[in-house]
Amino acid sequence: FPSAAQSWRTPFNFRAARGLVQHDIDLTVFQMRTWFPGRPMLQHDTYEGVRVVRYAVPQIPSKPHRFPKPTVYLNMLLAYHFGKWLIGDLLRETDLLHSVGIFPLGIIANRWAQSLGKPHVTQAIGTDLNVGLSQRHDMRIVRCWINGLSGVIGNSQALVDRFVSMYPQIEPVQVIYRGVDLAEFTPDNPPLGALATRPPVRFLFLGGFPRGHSAGDQATNAKGGLTVMRAWSAAEDRLIRADASLLIAGVNSDHAAMSAWRQTLQQPERVHLMGRLPAPEIPGYMRAADVVLCPSLAEGLPNVAMEAAASGCAVAGSDVGGIPETIIHGQTGLILQPDDLPAWSAALTDLADEPSRVAAMGRAGRQLMQSRFDSGNYAPALIKFYQRVLINVIRKA
Repeated sequence: FPSAAQSWRTPFNFRAARGLVQHDIDLTVFQMRTWFPGRPMLQHDTYEGVRVVRYAVPQIPSKPHRFPKPTVYLNMLLAYHFGKWLIGDLLRETDLLHSVGIFPLGIIANRWAQSLGKPHVTQAIGTDLNVGLSQRHDMRIVRCWINGLSGVIGNSQALVDRFVSMYPQIEPVQVIYRGVDLAEFTPDNPPLGALATRPPVRFLFLGGFPRGHSAGDQATNAKGGLTVMRAWSAAEDRLIRADASLLIAGVNSDHAAMSAWRQTLQQPERVHLMGRLPAPEIPGYMRAADVVLCPSLAEGLPNVAMEAAASGCAVAGSDVGGIPETIIHGQTGLILQPDDLPAWSAALTDLADEPSRVAAMGRAGRQLMQSRFDSGNYAPALIKFYQRVLINVIRKA
């Protein structure tokens, strides 16, 4: 959850919380953090009108992509017991507990809810279900976690379908799109960044690269950054003739390996490496682009796809997770197979050769976001789901 020092963190969680508060919901956000010396274990805060309780629990360091089972199990036990000790009294005052992310926090929160006799709604957001829960469903602390679960929200239909296939006995399960702030992400405000002065067609990739990235490490291609690099290299001759340009941003996109790759290009000045962008500047960078690339290998439903379309950009995205739910193929963008290098290279060149088609896709994408993905609809949809859950609880009592 955001703070004054880290305002860029999980803006969608803040938008949801602020929306609930604006609809007169008495809301407290609980943010679990890792404890270290000097960090208070319990801290009460207010962030832009939202009441936040930040609590810190001891954690054993582990490499997230490996998920060693004993370490995960012990960390979950620590989070459960320390969390209940630190915020148990506050949890007793709630009418309903909503956990954002099924694994591991949703499993921990469900145990709290069961012990306190509270209804619990959990939210599938992506890797929590596709990786964490899918890989660790046989752990002792996980096996019976759904007992007492009151409802499930999915950020995409793909996540809902995945959850139902794993736990068909749970009801209600519903997709509620987080949506996009159409006033913040709009084509009508000034553009920012190196692409702002370039002619169409301008491509933007915001996925970044994991820590420890090396240009040949396929394991670091979760967001498809390596696919973008290889596709651009393969198609560079045609992209030069079309006067296309590319901006790569996000975590580690200014890594030395990226700079080394850039120097292998015929015209490296067409490719800009920006590192992590300040959150307030992202809408401006999107307005300076014509096509935003979402070539992920796995996803829940990426915010960048919705934000890009709302900003008037065409979106080229992988056929994974919820990405296809945000794109009408051929009308608002393109849906491609993940890491299919020939397909991505062809998509780059085809789009670069047709700026008028790209502009029409951007206009259609904006209309799609207005009709189906307005973030102003998110909080009311959550409230209706909460009401449904609470009515079910009363009927069962």
